[in-house]
Amino acid sequence: MKPHLFFLSSGAEQVLVTQFIPPNPHSFSLNVVMIGPFFEEMNKSRKMIANFSRAAAAQNIKVSVIDLFGTGDSGGELFEATWLGWQQNIISLIELLKEQQPQVPIVLVGIRGGALLALDLILNELVAPAVKIMLWQPVLNGQQYMVQFLRLKIAAGLVGDTGEASATTADLQALLLENGEIEVAGYRLNVKLYQQISNLNFSKIPTLPPNLKIKWLELGMLPKVDLLPISRKVIKSWQLNNQVDGYFVEGTGFWQTQVTTTCDALSHLSVNLLMGWHNE
Repeated sequence: MKPHLFFLSSGAEQVLVTQFIPPNPHSFSLNVVMIGPFFEEMNKSRKMIANFSRAAAAQNIKVSVIDLFGTGDSGGELFEATWLGWQQNIISLIELLKEQQPQVPIVLVGIRGGALLALDLILNELVAPAVKIMLWQPVLNGQQYMVQFLRLKIAAGLVGDTGEASATTADLQALLLENGEIEVAGYRLNVKLYQQISNLNFSKIPTLPPNLKIKWLELGMLPKVDLLPISRKVIKSWQLNNQVDGYFVEGTGFWQTQVTTTCDALSHLSVNLLMGWHNE
């Protein structure tokens, strides 16, 4: 299946959208918007995303994969990106899909850091509450996520001219504040985006807007056979006002492996869950 690529105008920004369209492009059951991970995790996830998208399209589900502004083949550079701009990128895509197929339900699939973006859109009522959400290995704590990102610089020995092993994430945060930007593993990040992501923490939000439908999927290898304890705690809290279902999938964390990997079980389960939503 050959994907359809086009550039979407989102305010003053141009962002690339890659669509996987079912064989009958005029009759499909769902519109899925894929919000991928951030930074190098997205590069490692592209094959997995493509495999899932093709599997979904074969089951009459249309999938749109967006490269956020400053990432992938979209316009701009990462150091120019803002969280509000990324929100608008998703909103612009949803508006286009609603204009083209107003009767087709929309599902946001947030992967890793993309889950932060999907949940933030819902929490701030920037997208309709009727939009359903699927989360793959969701990041809930933005500060922890960004600290882990900074650690890549320490691990690579790229701190300063001498690669000081004694540097800490606090040192890098201070450097980021002082310079207004920092480069980590080839990604030039501005302080505003760093802070905007760091300020998000959905693990401490007891409830979400009511009547949401969320599917939460996590990967792991045996002997692990269940969701993370923090995930179970958050899901239990959110279930008070919403339909939140958690699923454990045996598989490798494709977003972090040195060699490109995928997980067919995750694709298969995700497609089946999406089809179940359509049949409700």
